[in-house]
Amino acid sequence: MEPAVSTGRGEGTSGGILQMVPIAQGLAPVDLIPPSICGGRAVALHTPGVVPGGFLWITLYLHDSEQLSPRNWQILESVGAVLKVANMPYVVCGDFNMAPDILFGSGWPEAIDGVVLAPATATCTNSSESGGKVLDYFVVSASLQYGATVQAIVDAGTTPHMPVKLTLCSSMLMDFGYR
Repeated sequence: MEPAVSTGRGEGTSGGILQMVPIAQGLAPVDLIPPSICGGRAVALHTPGVVPGGFLWITLYLHDSEQLSPRNWQILESVGAVLKVANMPYVVCGDFNMAPDILFGSGWPEAIDGVVLAPATATCTNSSESGGKVLDYFVVSASLQYGATVQAIVDAGTTPHMPVKLTLCSSMLMDFGYR
């Protein structure tokens, strides 16, 4: 868990970062993401099970209204470096504060052998655009994408962002040698 951080616009703070799982058995924080670079905007956990050796679960909150600014790019590069050093499957989830196609177009997902998985439904309704925007989604290692589904939880009662749920297909993981 990371505390709320300044939004940088004089409007207060973010909601912070929290990772929630039904059973926290064996979860361990990973201290490879430098707070001096990420400023509390990215946290990582090693999750045992699901696949041999486990996988990394990284949650991030990029600076809003900046898309691929130098600050956001520095956070993405730091997360990418952690993923390369760890050399294991991963899930990066977060408020990327940019549309999935912008992140995809940056080349970052490909550089980390990742795939963008985003819901079809808007995840943020704090927008002048009718219907809102998709800002909250996942980047997963290519090996975890098969059979995965993503959905925004539209009836969660949260505003302006909605929770986003990722479901990994256990039978597909077994087909790729993960047990």
